[in-house]
Amino acid sequence: MNGAPAPRFGAPADGYTLLFGNSSLPISVTLYDKLPFDVLKDFTPISLAALTPSVLVVHPSLPVKSVKELIALAKKQPGKLNFASGGVGNTMHLAAALLNTMAGIRMVHVPYKGAGPAIVDVLAGQCDMVFVNIAPVLGHIRAGKVVAIAVRTPEMRERYVSVGSEPETSTPEQFAAYLKTDFGNWAKVVKASGAKAE
Repeated sequence: MNGAPAPRFGAPADGYTLLFGNSSLPISVTLYDKLPFDVLKDFTPISLAALTPSVLVVHPSLPVKSVKELIALAKKQPGKLNFASGGVGNTMHLAAALLNTMAGIRMVHVPYKGAGPAIVDVLAGQCDMVFVNIAPVLGHIRAGKVVAIAVRTPEMRERYVSVGSEPETSTPEQFAAYLKTDFGNWAKVVKASGAKAE
């Protein structure tokens, strides 16, 4: 690097290195006590690249066909229903924690080492439900092995049978505003869930 100072995060700040982040960035800010960087100060936002919807799927044996029915059942049986996740503090965990908080219910968190094992146990009926990106469960939804009861954005409800992410673009200013809002929202959920990085 011809005497240039060592890059702070493994790459020089030369305008040629891009970071493609995901929802783990705003979650990490609250989940970890100390990070060697400040996402909002140390990185320059450029644009959203895509939005990937999450879907709440339940095992067919659970007698619910909607979120309203799920909440009613959870209120009748506090602490009896459980939800799988790919680990403590990820979006799978925090989406269900947010539902617990917003609906005033108590479902039990069952963390796994990754989304794959979490999905497998919901398919097997070992766990009642999971919030997950739509792509890995789409085939199982179509086959009736799990029941999709919620897509997290209304416009995706009619399109959840198509696969994957929604392309999305923004100006740097719009993306910076989006990040600030996203960070604040996830910080509230992480704090309410009591999640801490292990």
